[in-house]
Amino acid sequence: MRSSLVRTPLIAAATAGLILATLSGCSASESEATVLAETSTVTVIHPAVPAPTFVPRVEGVSSVGDVRVWNFGGATEDGEAVTMNWIMTTTAVNVPTEGLETRFATGVFTFASTGTDSDDGNGNSNANIVGDQLILEGVAYYPTAGSVIETATSTVRAIVGGTGRFAGARGSVVSTRLSGDTWRHEFTLD
Repeated sequence: MRSSLVRTPLIAAATAGLILATLSGCSASESEATVLAETSTVTVIHPAVPAPTFVPRVEGVSSVGDVRVWNFGGATEDGEAVTMNWIMTTTAVNVPTEGLETRFATGVFTFASTGTDSDDGNGNSNANIVGDQLILEGVAYYPTAGSVIETATSTVRAIVGGTGRFAGARGSVVSTRLSGDTWRHEFTLD
């Protein structure tokens, strides 16, 4: 009889714990729904990509380890200036097919609305303070003979972080090379 009395409070405690866990799960789902409802987008546009600084691993031959580096400007659809810094490394040649290369890229989009170029009072410039950035990473396929994807194509990469108003950013970005050699990068922030 005694063992039955001991089990009853344990069963009641386990049942209460299960109910609380279930209710917690429901509230987390509601919270996640709120976050999803707050998904926003930021679109950056820019003209043709300038020629990169090209650092070949082997002169005159496409090879794994070739590096391309860029720094150029663009703007949001609202007209906010954006500076873009890219570094792209070739990770495979003739993959997935002959004439294409697999390249890994990191892109940092720095928005002009923040940061400062003031003096700190000691004669030191604060020009190196950068506030709002979005950072993307991912792999895409590129023509061996070119530095960018084909016209009228897109690639999707991950948003791996941000700073300032984009602190902790996650989501994805679709980069599209439009006709006329202009570009659109649509960031979907989760």
